Amino acid sequence: MKRPLLSAAVTQLIAAVISTYCYREKLHWSAVPVIVLVGILAFEVLRICVRFNKNSCLYYLIFLIFPVTIIRTGIVSDRLGKCYENITFTGTIYNMQNKDGYNVLYINNTDIHTGIIVYTDDNKCNAGDIVRVTGDVKEFDKPRNYGSFDANMYYISLGYPYKCNADKVVVTESNNNRLRYILYVIKQKIKGIYAKVYKDKAGLMSSIVLGDKYELDIKTKEEYQKNGIAHLLAISGLHISLVGMAVYKLIRKYIGIMKASVISIAVIIMYLIMTGETVSAKRAVCMLVLIIIADVYGRTFDILTGLSAASILILGRNPYTVYSMSYIMSFLAIIGISQLYPVLMPDEKAINSRMDNTGKIVKKSIVYIINALLCSIAVTLATLPAVLYSYNSVFMTSIFINCIVIPLMPVVMITGIITAFAGFISLKLAYFTAGAGNYVLDFYDFVCERNSRLGQFRIITGQPPAGIIIVYSVLMIIFIIINKPSFKYNFNNYYKMHSLVNKAINNIIAVMLVVLVLNMHYKPYNGLQINMLDVGQGDSIYVSASGRHNFLFDGGSTDIKSAGQYRVYPALRAMGCKYIDCIFISHTDNDHISAVMELIKMCDDTFSIGSIVMPDIKGKENIEAYMKLVDMADKAGINVCYAVRGYTFTVGELDIKCIHPCAGYDYEDSNDYSAVYCISYKKFSMLMTGDAESRAEDCLINDINKERAANVDIKDELSDITVLKVGHHGSKYATSDKLLKTIKPQYALISCGINNRYGHPHSETLERLEDNNCKVYVTNTLGEIIIRTDGYKMSVHQYLQ
Repeated sequence: MKRPLLSAAVTQLIAAVISTYCYREKLHWSAVPVIVLVGILAFEVLRICVRFNKNSCLYYLIFLIFPVTIIRTGIVSDRLGKCYENITFTGTIYNMQNKDGYNVLYINNTDIHTGIIVYTDDNKCNAGDIVRVTGDVKEFDKPRNYGSFDANMYYISLGYPYKCNADKVVVTESNNNRLRYILYVIKQKIKGIYAKVYKDKAGLMSSIVLGDKYELDIKTKEEYQKNGIAHLLAISGLHISLVGMAVYKLIRKYIGIMKASVISIAVIIMYLIMTGETVSAKRAVCMLVLIIIADVYGRTFDILTGLSAASILILGRNPYTVYSMSYIMSFLAIIGISQLYPVLMPDEKAINSRMDNTGKIVKKSIVYIINALLCSIAVTLATLPAVLYSYNSVFMTSIFINCIVIPLMPVVMITGIITAFAGFISLKLAYFTAGAGNYVLDFYDFVCERNSRLGQFRIITGQPPAGIIIVYSVLMIIFIIINKPSFKYNFNNYYKMHSLVNKAINNIIAVMLVVLVLNMHYKPYNGLQINMLDVGQGDSIYVSASGRHNFLFDGGSTDIKSAGQYRVYPALRAMGCKYIDCIFISHTDNDHISAVMELIKMCDDTFSIGSIVMPDIKGKENIEAYMKLVDMADKAGINVCYAVRGYTFTVGELDIKCIHPCAGYDYEDSNDYSAVYCISYKKFSMLMTGDAESRAEDCLINDINKERAANVDIKDELSDITVLKVGHHGSKYATSDKLLKTIKPQYALISCGINNRYGHPHSETLERLEDNNCKVYVTNTLGEIIIRTDGYKMSVHQYLQ
């Protein structure tokens, strides 16, 4: 049987995806028929294979990996979803890092049989120690908005599903794991050498060589991410291969191949432990070990077999790793290099024949450049679905940039390692050896700075539909298979197909792939979509008219740090929003504008804001927060408008009208002057109340009655509101019974934080809404709330359900 490990890896991958999905979605029993059906199909395929193959035992072993993976998923899943209050547990520190003055301990072999990340300001412990920790243990936060980072699944995939802010950490046994302690001490000494030698680039070098990202400058990290070269900052196959193969090839000349292989394998395993044991590094170590073993025994290394072995070992330990972007990107990149690149690679003889009159050096240079570009394109095409689904954007120039920066990476790695060794001997020697690496890092900064100016080449796609990604992946696999020489030979001999037929099939698949790539973007709802984002104790409501016109009503939070960067902006980017036509500010309390200020700072070539509308009130120049926001907008080149009752913004069939405050309104506090807007779209209407309370509501109702008496046609628009954004996060001092009887809303949305100190939403408000037959949705229990309407019918979706 050819490549049995590949068959086993695919079987395991299918089992891992199905079983982990079922446990995540809590479909334990309802999913049993699906698992059984897949199992039966797999067994039938197995039975056919056994019938036509003598190696029947091998097939049975491959089939067994399916139920074994499902059982393993069950074991891991049973340890998840728990919360432990004020418990004491013991465990071994596998790794530790320092962040902003406190220590992050990665503890394993714990009493609750799973990994825990502990945050403490205790500096007495080291890697390898057994510690006793007291504190609350809970899971990492799950995403509460579309496009938010899933910290919960990320840490589950790492094998550390729980976190603990430790009240007390006591070392019960020092240096229990001597190897981890020694490696940790060496790592800390190397970081100290880098701090003295590389200075402002010490964090960058520590990230590249040692896998320590906590000391990396945020601005540098963002620049590398924007330019599509963030993979250089993570310990990956490139780093492991450079270290491992350099050691192996260097020492085997002097001590023999067998001893060299043992020493090299030991070195790369220790390097893996020292750098944090990331998924991509584990994959690389597994493959590199197999390469060395193959070399020792004079066998040819098969890259698909090596990749399959790595996948089996990684998923065998933790099936949830299948959701890790490190796993996905690492494996897809290798598939792109090993499988897609040979398909795209041109015939070198044909290229040489066209350059007969060209010099040998020039000819080799051209061939190298072409191959490098095609290799970069192959990796990009292979990883494209994962990149767009996770990061919602792609930098077209990254194909060319990677051709420049990757070949220089060995210089950075080798000089970084040599500098570390030199630093143990003499700092002067370390300064001397660090030169080349420093120059390359300066060059990287130069490339990023230049490329950042080409903002038009960065495409914001939003999160593409899963269906398109699946079809793209299937077609890409078919494209690779039918272009393999063995398939072409067998297919042509069996079916007697002409080569033109093969070309026609290839062209059809290529066209389909291009069409799919062009459609690999977020599909906006064809109508009006309203997203009340979960920003904790604050407000932020995104309104989109068929994806062509985008508006934001407030944006801020008092209990979520950097809500603009981590909640509002990711949601906007996931929905493909590159331009906000207008941001309507109700008032300038921090829980309504802090995220807006962040968004202003984040404006660049791929994201911009057209206008900001502020309530036009008396004495606004004396309100510090008000003027600060206006000043920020002016400096960013954003138009600032001022609205009072009667102000109207119209786009197509969408009307946004300001109905409070009226001109010259005498307000008592910031909540009192909170701007109230009425959104109308065909037969649908929504009232945005900001933090308006009873006094503002009475004023609004009186204005309505006055205009009604004066025969102004506004009462009809406000008498039957479809959706009410409940004022002041559900405070009992807002959303009076008088207002509810006036506007008669069918649905009510409340934005407030989990266990907030104000007790929002108050029971009195909920009772009033219930008495007025209003269906209530609250973000602190449901997460983001999404309304979609064509102007006549509407639907409500809750992110957490």
